[in-house]
Amino acid sequence: MASISTDKTGNRRIMFADLAGERQTIYLGKMSMKDAQTCKTKIERILSAMMANESVDPETARWVGDLSKTMHKRFEKRGLAAPRIESGVTTIKALLDAFFAGVDVKPASLVRMRQAQAALLEHFKDACDVATIGDTEAEAWRAKLKAEKYANATISRTVLYARQMFRWGIRRNLAKSNPFTQLKAGSQVNPARSVFIDRETIDKIIESAP
Repeated sequence: MASISTDKTGNRRIMFADLAGERQTIYLGKMSMKDAQTCKTKIERILSAMMANESVDPETARWVGDLSKTMHKRFEKRGLAAPRIESGVTTIKALLDAFFAGVDVKPASLVRMRQAQAALLEHFKDACDVATIGDTEAEAWRAKLKAEKYANATISRTVLYARQMFRWGIRRNLAKSNPFTQLKAGSQVNPARSVFIDRETIDKIIESAP
């Protein structure tokens, strides 16, 4: 999927085809073949994840996060990395984008996480500085979910995901506090989804089961 080339002066570069089939090149400069091979492998993993519309594996996400500023910019220009968040104001969209760039969960969990992301962005808006979100703002957000007739179980799950995302942001210096830590989540049990199954149906299932 990708290949390594070395010029006469020892500078290496990696060539690959992007999702549109266009040939792209990332210049590595003078680098050992071992390190160039590692870079090639990471690029191939990123491309595979992009083709499958999935998040890259955590190891590759960490590797990209540790790239030098110059190399990270080269990856950005080739569509292989999201823009790095610089020091200063962190918007809630930037925090969430960074979180999902490295998240590694089952597809069903990812769907529910995305729903929580959408609920946060709908209320706080993309450009909201995370530093301006406090306990009061978090409580107002939960109250809005309640007013919009979200099921209690859904509200609970959404609050817990918001708490997880901000906790992740704190560990990476994208947020200084977590306004969702003390926010009541509530029960994740949804009685409305309970169904009574009669004895006759149970007997039929047992009879048909291996």
